[in-house]
Amino acid sequence: MEKHYSVALASQTGFYWCQWANIHSLTMSTKRSLLRREITYSEAKRSHENVVHELSYPKCAQSSTRIYRRREVIAALVAHHLGVCPSTCQVEEPKKWMSGSFNLCVPVKITSTSRRLVIRFPLPYRVGDNFRPGNADEKVRCEAATYAWISQECPSIPMPHLYGFALSTGQLLVQHPASIPNETGPYLLMDFIEEADGRMLSDDWHDKYDGNRELRMNLFRSLAKVILTLSRKPLPKIGSFTIDNDGFVRLENRPLAAESVILENAETPLDIPRDRVYNTVDSYVNDLLFVQDNYLRHQPNGLVRVADCVTQMSALSMMRALSARFFERDLNHGPFYLSLTDLHASNIFVDENWNIKCLIDIEWAISQPLEFIQPPYWLTGETVDEISPDKYSERHEEFMEIFEEQEHEMHPTQPIQCSSVIKKTWDTGAFWYILALQSPSGLNTLFYKHIQPRFTVSGTDNVRFLMATYRFWTCDAGAFLKAKVEKKKEYNERLQQEFHVEDKEINEELDIDLDKFKLAEPALR
Repeated sequence: MEKHYSVALASQTGFYWCQWANIHSLTMSTKRSLLRREITYSEAKRSHENVVHELSYPKCAQSSTRIYRRREVIAALVAHHLGVCPSTCQVEEPKKWMSGSFNLCVPVKITSTSRRLVIRFPLPYRVGDNFRPGNADEKVRCEAATYAWISQECPSIPMPHLYGFALSTGQLLVQHPASIPNETGPYLLMDFIEEADGRMLSDDWHDKYDGNRELRMNLFRSLAKVILTLSRKPLPKIGSFTIDNDGFVRLENRPLAAESVILENAETPLDIPRDRVYNTVDSYVNDLLFVQDNYLRHQPNGLVRVADCVTQMSALSMMRALSARFFERDLNHGPFYLSLTDLHASNIFVDENWNIKCLIDIEWAISQPLEFIQPPYWLTGETVDEISPDKYSERHEEFMEIFEEQEHEMHPTQPIQCSSVIKKTWDTGAFWYILALQSPSGLNTLFYKHIQPRFTVSGTDNVRFLMATYRFWTCDAGAFLKAKVEKKKEYNERLQQEFHVEDKEINEELDIDLDKFKLAEPALR
């Protein structure tokens, strides 16, 4: 959220963007446990995340106990995939298990060879399986299909070997006929990446990235090779690969991105069928904007103040109005290429010189428009809504220098050069528009910081801009604002119940905000 614009609007309507600590005299130090940390009420009410929902995660995380009780079944399944004796498969103790954003990873040691495999279980409470049943199976099908396709079509891209997978229905895909029942739920079985195979880039990313150009160039060269290798194979449509019930890889799944699953896990309906694929860029962009609309409509704590909601509505109105300005008509029907949309520093294993040795967690791979293929946004080590344009521009230039060199070596005669499209999207600002499309929580900041200034001046005049545009987002903007305030008040009450505190002022302030906004709005149009 971009505070500057909300402050400007608030100051002219008579209500103010205040620090929560100044609004409330209460000291709320009661702590509750989230998955990886504790949180106080004071912190929770300032958070833009759905803390009420996240408080249920620790209880759900007890499912790891269920997995451990089935370790003999896991050993038997691994043995069946490998065609070895179950007694040679040893499930390691829980202290060696790894829990990521979406998966529980359980190492299994093969005692006869001393190698290790990892069996990855999607976490139902992190992939939205309770809200949209079948998400865990969908994720497994898509990831398995992506491994299969890349292994066949782009074998030079280093990845763990996939031995097989299973679904919640009990179906197993193995390299020989299966007769053993699956009682563990959906999973994938693949090689474990040992220290000798490479180390996680994130281990020393922040310590070495800025000060060592040679390491950066090696990393950029490896990343460029991955992107260009995938761009050798044009695909007929936009979507994700999946494996059907007969074991065939098909490009017939909705574009499955991490952001989509995060939203569904937070009980935001996307209203996109699993078999939805796209033949044109504009139809894909339209649905991405629709997802952003639903994020604002259904996020229970989607506003801090009324002014904040107005800025979001205005940004979404303008994002839709400007979509045609950022995409080339000649590329509307393709080409489309597979893109690893969640390729970040913890999913990349490198050697001591930062040459890529292995890529993991490729479940969010999507066949996307050429214009969506961009250098990673994290090149400066900053989050989406904190990117410094000047600093990122330097890194972008460095990356593109390497990218062009690699493209000249790998694709000297390709009709459409990826580098020329990437450069153009950077020059036109489409880079920021595309990043905003794919970042529900970052769209507001990205729009006001990087997109709006290309079309109009910002500052105090921005208030009239907001008031003139926010009503175009929905037919009855006033009614939506009122309903959104009521939802936030309900959320605040639930949050107080979770922390066993009473904080009447927080909802009283929302009512005052809305009343003052209604009185001031006519003068600001």
